[in-house]
Amino acid sequence: MQYNILPLTAERIPHWLDFFDNRAFTDNRFWESCYCTYYQLNL
Repeated sequence: MQYNILPLTAERIPHWLDFFDNRAFTDNRFWESCYCTYYQLNL
């Protein structure tokens, strides 16, 4: 499997939202609406 890591741009926001709204965490209902920023915060 090949992955392409691309910057998030205005044109890619629909893909980002689709992933988190419909695909991510489908196996964990508790996390299904998470747009987690934990790893992006400098705590």
